[in-house]
This record gives sequence, C-alpha cells and structure tokens, in this order.
Amino acid sequence: MIITDNRIAFISDTHFGSKNEDLYAVNKTLEIIDKNNIKTIFHLGDLVDGILSYSTEGLKVIGAKEQADHFIYNYPKVSGIKTHCIKGNHDNSHMYNNNFDILKYIASKRKDIIYFQKAPSPIFINNVRIIMAHYFSNNILYNAKGIDIAIQGIIINLVILNYLILFS
Repeated sequence: MIITDNRIAFISDTHFGSKNEDLYAVNKTLEIIDKNNIKTIFHLGDLVDGILSYSTEGLKVIGAKEQADHFIYNYPKVSGIKTHCIKGNHDNSHMYNNNFDILKYIASKRKDIIYFQKAPSPIFINNVRIIMAHYFSNNILYNAKGIDIAIQGIIINLVILNYLILFS
C-alpha cells in the first residue's frame, strides 16, 4: 500500500469490551490526531479484548458480535480520518472460538475503517518501506529484506510520526 500522507499515527491495544477499556483515552488520542491534521491512522491490533481464556471475568462486553458492535459504536468517527486495521491476538480469538472475522465485520459497518487482511503488512511512504504487525514472531524482522522501519503494535500507545522530520 502506498501512503501519500507525510503524517501518520499508529495506535494499538484499545481492547474495546474489556472492563479496563479507556474510552476517554481513545477519544483524546483521536482528538490529538485530528488537531495535528493527521488523516491516516494505523491500528496495529487488539481493537477488541476478545476471549482468550475460559474466563470472561475481565470483560465488560461478551461475545464476538457484541464486542464488534461496541467498537463500531464507540470508536470515534472523525471527518476525513481513515483507520487502517490489522488483527491482534485478541481480535483473532474470535476466529479461533467462533469463526467470526471481527475486523471484516467492523470494516463492513464503518466506511472510515479499512481492514488489512494480512500481517505483517508493508506500506510505503516517500519510498520508505514500513512493515507493521501486532507483534513479530519467528524472527521475521531478521528475514525481511528491504524493510526500513518495523513497527509492532504490542508496545505502542500512541506514536505520531512527522515523516519529513523523522527522515531528514
């Protein structure tokens, strides 16, 4: 995917549906992104909390469709901003448990959400190749050729990149 924006934001691990979700932080993050005139967001996984064990004790919202609808309703809609998403392990738990592709469902309901079906997902910005995943496994970073930047969502809270400053 070729990105023409010079300013992009990366977010991750919003965990909608968790008792610990922080809707205030998500809304504040999108507000900051909007104030900085950033139009492209990459969400690097764990949009929802999923179901990773037999216990649902830590969940505010239980069920695949219910968590998806909770995300659809509560993730901020900001005019002109598109959020490109890849799956994290919590999102993927709904595929394993219910054969429900939660990101595909979310993207079908929100035109501002774009689903990358395969991760790691490369993007190109001003001839710089960035590879993204929720987390990298099997030494993929060591085997990937031609990668300038690798970003994994599992450690990102919010990173705003001014691409021209970053690479000047």
